Amino acid sequence: MKTPLAVLALLVGATSAFALNKGNAGPTDVQLKFNLPAPAPLSPEEALKSFRLPPGFRIELVASEPMIESPVAISFDDQGRLFVVEMRSYMRDLEGTTEKDPTSRVSLLTDTDGDGRMDKASAFLDNLVMPRGVMAVKGGAFIAEPPNLFFCRDTKGTGVADEKVLIASDFGTLGGQPEHMANTPTWALDNRVYAANYGTSLKLTNGAWLKGPGSVAASGVSPRMMPAACSITTIRTCSVPTSSPPRPMPATRSSATRSASTTR
Repeated sequence: MKTPLAVLALLVGATSAFALNKGNAGPTDVQLKFNLPAPAPLSPEEALKSFRLPPGFRIELVASEPMIESPVAISFDDQGRLFVVEMRSYMRDLEGTTEKDPTSRVSLLTDTDGDGRMDKASAFLDNLVMPRGVMAVKGGAFIAEPPNLFFCRDTKGTGVADEKVLIASDFGTLGGQPEHMANTPTWALDNRVYAANYGTSLKLTNGAWLKGPGSVAASGVSPRMMPAACSITTIRTCSVPTSSPPRPMPATRSSATRSASTTR
């Protein structure tokens, strides 16, 4: 049976009136019947005890607050120093009103006494807006601050970058969702640098970083498949571990044998 148009119009009008009636809105002042205290943050030592590791593995503390704040990316260099991206302006409130404030930075951490724990920190590159990645390379580091990718280096040994060279100005955009922006430059097996959400690769040629195709390395190996043992100093000699040859499949019974077994 077809519903008359007049009835449909009446139903739509009644629904709209119900939705617009302020008396139908939910409570604006909700009284909480209980008040749970905010959970206390764990100390670094307590946090270590909360991890569950497979047999034979161990986890060690390298750095923690207040030495660093809001870390999102790290990279060790060939001297054992640690570059840390601190995205300090990300989502300080529900509206993200501080995201474009130049309060983030990349810190350089050093273990001066060789005990495996960083004990010295410096603001390698400060006053950044939402930095998204770092990669130690050639005595300095690539630092991603969309829409720019910089090569920064400390030439005076102060722990602070005094050299800043623009490598690319199309490394993502300043606006947009931070999670979908170009990030995480990585040196791959074909000796090129790739990054997530960035369609271009970089290769050091005769002292200059030249642009090339992005996405998958020329060797056919994704940068994410790079062995953990590969470092920027040994990348030319690294190889992808090959899997063991497949085992032969067990001989299958003939269709006549299968038919005979099913009729027993």
